[in-house]
Amino acid sequence: MQFPDGRVVYISYGRREGGGWVATHEDITERKASADRIERLAHYDSLTGLANRNLFKERIDAALARSRRLEPAFAVLLLDLDKFKSVNDALGHQCGDALLKQVADRIKSQIRDADTAARIGGDEFAVIVAPSRVAMCDAAASLAARLVQAIAEPYHIDGHPVVIGCSIGLALVPEHGTRVDEVLRNADLALYRSKNAGRSCFHIYSAELKAEADQRNVLEIELREAIWREEIEVFYQPVIELGTGRVKSVEALARWHHSIRGYIPPAEFIAVAEAGGLIVELGNQVLARACRDATSMPADVKVAVNLSALQFAGTNLVDTVTFALAQSGLPQPRLELEITESVFLADSEENLKTLQRLKALGVSIALDDFGVGYSSLSYLTAFPFDKVKIDKSFIDRIDRSETVAVLKSIVQLAKTLKLSIVAEGVESSEQVRRLQSLGIPLGQGFHFSKPVPLAGLSWQAPTARRKRRAA
Repeated sequence: MQFPDGRVVYISYGRREGGGWVATHEDITERKASADRIERLAHYDSLTGLANRNLFKERIDAALARSRRLEPAFAVLLLDLDKFKSVNDALGHQCGDALLKQVADRIKSQIRDADTAARIGGDEFAVIVAPSRVAMCDAAASLAARLVQAIAEPYHIDGHPVVIGCSIGLALVPEHGTRVDEVLRNADLALYRSKNAGRSCFHIYSAELKAEADQRNVLEIELREAIWREEIEVFYQPVIELGTGRVKSVEALARWHHSIRGYIPPAEFIAVAEAGGLIVELGNQVLARACRDATSMPADVKVAVNLSALQFAGTNLVDTVTFALAQSGLPQPRLELEITESVFLADSEENLKTLQRLKALGVSIALDDFGVGYSSLSYLTAFPFDKVKIDKSFIDRIDRSETVAVLKSIVQLAKTLKLSIVAEGVESSEQVRRLQSLGIPLGQGFHFSKPVPLAGLSWQAPTARRKRRAA
């Protein structure tokens, strides 16, 4: 019996041998509170108050048992926050926790009492959508759309405006599975599709996603073998001095010629390498090969190698670069390392220290895909880069006045910071003319050369060779 003041009393009755009854009243307030705390710790997330992973799986088990008896359909949504890690790194864990609480509140505001919302990981949430009068597919899809929209609304955390997104994968029961592992796997495959489709969206599981996953698994196994046998080739794309047509540097690019499928697009196998934990070994192979090849190139030509954020986290990158230089005999100034904004987003403070140690070796550091990230300008002040590579999206729109205005600002900034500038994705002589008029001295793209094997490299751009022949 619970009293209005919060006390809980347990009353038990016992029959006496001589007749009559004995009633025993025991105050169990503290014991009940302790049991409630243990129950809460075992089944609820302490930060958000949502169900935890254990209770989430118990609720799915119970829903599946009801489904087998009564055949009511239900759905499972897996949610993954987009850009949460960058917020956590930039503002700190306290702000990150505050953000997670607000996300949890928004999820709760969108679901019904019969549904279950859970936090199943750091920035991973899940919802069990209980049966309803509306067709389950429509009800679950409607909820997923509302959640994407609600979570994308701006937040204010300790005075900071914050914007994140949410990717969702949706699986229906029994259509997409009748076991816990099967349902969660299929929802996760749908979530993977949402992430690959640009994030801040939702997808419903289909058999096509399973086929794609199977193909990725096979590709990962074959890629692992190709790396082990050192079958990954390195092609090179030159960076051209626009005024003279001379090759100033070459960018090393991994290429995979599959024995059956032929050349596999880099975007496809690089993604598989990153997801399968192969990118560090692959990156080390490309680095070592590029340094060796560069020793046969003209002494005034640099070789540029791309570094993944995972290479910063997975190995002692400084030792790897030092070893590649020593083994090949390539002078340090002839090696250029290209990074993207993701290196800073992954672990900005520790990765900044690694970049400083790399620069201390005497190699050059370039910021790739400049202008497409959220904080590219701020990174130029955080680290003394040697070069910025302007993203192809700007070159594609170079005929627009607003693009020209931005490029002029980048050129002025580069001059002030004494940075070299390269325009990526140059595809026409008209783009070359416009770039030169803006004072951008270097270009890279199909207009000059596609990526080619070492033997296919020419040390003078085709346009310059044509000029010489005409003269």
